[in-house]
Amino acid sequence: MSALHASVVGLHILGAVLALVTGGLALVYSNGSPAHRLVGKLYLLGWVLLAGLGYVIDAWTPGLSVFSGFNTLGLFLVGGAFYAVRHRQRIGRNWLRRHMLWMITSWVLAWIAMLVQMLPRFGVPATSSVFYLVIQLPATLGAFLMLRLLQRYTRSPAKSATS
Repeated sequence: MSALHASVVGLHILGAVLALVTGGLALVYSNGSPAHRLVGKLYLLGWVLLAGLGYVIDAWTPGLSVFSGFNTLGLFLVGGAFYAVRHRQRIGRNWLRRHMLWMITSWVLAWIAMLVQMLPRFGVPATSSVFYLVIQLPATLGAFLMLRLLQRYTRSPAKSATS
């Protein structure tokens, strides 16, 4: 592996780690807090590094890679989430729901891509059961997180005092 190739792969991995860590931290900090905004911007940076350098790595690899699709979908999801925040007045009251859905989906996608890449390197056999588990586990966790966040941040309508 050339020094350039190793550097690109290293920065790609750095972007992935940044996205995985800051995606989790964004769930910890309160919506709209300075810490949440900071980790959100770092999450975007992580995805730009991850996907941008992923395209470079894919260009060096012969054939078609499913990871190019992951990169494109991930950038679309993160872009949509940031669009929802920046244009919340235009979107209306559902902007937070869209933002959370797109951010959690992009984070789950990053976890799935990482697991698909890393498990074979640790000797985990690429059986169909492992493949489905690698997809099902993060997807289930993402759905659970989405439900919990919707419960936390969605106000139920006030009950009317009619007799």
